[in-house]
Amino acid sequence: MKNTIITYADCTKKEVCVEGVFSSDDRGRIEDFDEVLSIEIGGGVKSIGMSAFEFCNDLPSVVLNEGLVSVEDKAFHLCNSLRAVVVPEGVKSLGWAAFADCEKLKKVVLPESLETIGKECFDGCERLGCVNVPNGIMEIADSVFSNCYPLKEIELHDNIKRIGRWAFRCTGLKYIKLPEKLECIDDDAFSMCQGLKEVEYKGQKYKSIEALVKALEDNGVSVGDDAFFGCGFED
Repeated sequence: MKNTIITYADCTKKEVCVEGVFSSDDRGRIEDFDEVLSIEIGGGVKSIGMSAFEFCNDLPSVVLNEGLVSVEDKAFHLCNSLRAVVVPEGVKSLGWAAFADCEKLKKVVLPESLETIGKECFDGCERLGCVNVPNGIMEIADSVFSNCYPLKEIELHDNIKRIGRWAFRCTGLKYIKLPEKLECIDDDAFSMCQGLKEVEYKGQKYKSIEALVKALEDNGVSVGDDAFFGCGFED
């Protein structure tokens, strides 16, 4: 499918030909955008451009095409009706705040081809409870999952070297296994995760912040200020 398919609430469909980058200007070419039910991005699109769909509060569904390589900064920021996103294989990067503040977004599927998740990518997705971290991701950037309240568990593979500032702040995490090759946990990375009562690291489970931080630092991991502030540990 080369063209982008627009489906409206009355089930009529229209096509828009876009090559290369789908931009906010291309969105402006879509008639009666407030009545759009879904958009299926065409095969000629390699990148969803910066702010391409930003503030599209009434857009409930977007199908991303195979052949897509990147989703740029704020591409779907504040798309408050989006409920699920499947990012196809071949996509290598998600930009800063690409899906931030999508308040109804519940599930995200990320491809193994992904190499970069930008800062604040899913920040403020207050219903997001299901997301995976592909093996190509080497760091969890600042505020990536901050304020994703229903996020109770997430698997971090062992090659992740850095967990950024506020990366998991104010999430619903109850337990997490830290990567074996971790080098740095930045300030406030897990702050205010009030349900987080147990952390596993190198085969050992910790219920004390003091003991956990000591174990991390003994293994050469840099632990920032208030990294676990406000968590539910015994101490």
